[in-house]
Formats: sequence, structure tokens, C-alpha cells
Amino acid sequence: MPTLTFAQLESICATVKAGNPHYSPLSAQWCTDLYFTGCRPNELTNRQRWSYDGASTYALQPLKSNNLRYFDASILTGGLKRFIAGDQNQYSLISYSRMKQIFTTTSPFTQVYHETKAMDLYLFRYRYVKYLRLIGYSDLQIQDDMGWVDSFHVNGYADAILTY
Repeated sequence: MPTLTFAQLESICATVKAGNPHYSPLSAQWCTDLYFTGCRPNELTNRQRWSYDGASTYALQPLKSNNLRYFDASILTGGLKRFIAGDQNQYSLISYSRMKQIFTTTSPFTQVYHETKAMDLYLFRYRYVKYLRLIGYSDLQIQDDMGWVDSFHVNGYADAILTY
């Protein structure tokens, strides 16, 4: 199977992030938040994991007991910010399975794999970590940005070989 380049990975994520006219515009916001944060899909829709300092910084307690992650308010969509603030908007109705379906029908590529595991929404996470490495972040900076408690995950994502 051919190896997916970073440019191809970027193309997949950018296309899905741009939205699909057959689905709610909210799906594009959700994918935009995945694109700019590298969050796990289920972290975005768990309001209890998020907090806001009231000025410009949002904090996320990631799954799997990792350290807090911090995000400037300017990179998050209005849908996510309103959801975190307690608004019962459509953002709260998003499910992983629904977004996976939208991803699959919107992606310009056939199925992508990491080893033998089929990839879908987690491609945004791989793209994010690979992007940080590409723009010169050190492994320690990536580890800190992602909230990982050890450096094992940095190479697992940044050096992952994705195929299609």
C-alpha cells in the first residue's frame, strides 16, 4: 500500500474541514476544531473536560489522564465556545459515529491505515502532531502542547507511517 505524504494528509483534513454541502455547517466547525487542536474527537464533545479563564484561554483535561492542554480562544470555533459556555446548541448533538460518516463521505481519499488499523477522525490528530514537528517544534514542545505525560506518544504520532 502506498505511503500517505504529509501533503496528502493535509489535503484530506483540509477538505473535510471545509465542509460538505450535504451536511450541517456545524460539521465543518467540528472538523475545524479537530484540525486546529489535534484533540481526540470525544474530547471536543465532553463539556466537563473544558474550562475558560474568561479572557482568552481555554483549557482541556484530555482523556487518558494526560496534563491539561491550553488553547487561545482565537483558534476555536464559535460553536465550540458556546458549547463550553453551556449553550445547548447543535454542537452538543454531535456524535463520533455521525462525524465518522461525514468524514468518510467527504474525504478525497479511500481508507487510510496506520499499520492495520483503519483511520478516520484521528487523522486530524496525526496531522496536527506531524505539523508541529514540520514547523520545528521539539519533541518536548510537542509533548507539552499535547499534554502528554511522556515522550512515547510524540514519535508514535509524528513518525507514524500512514498508508492508503
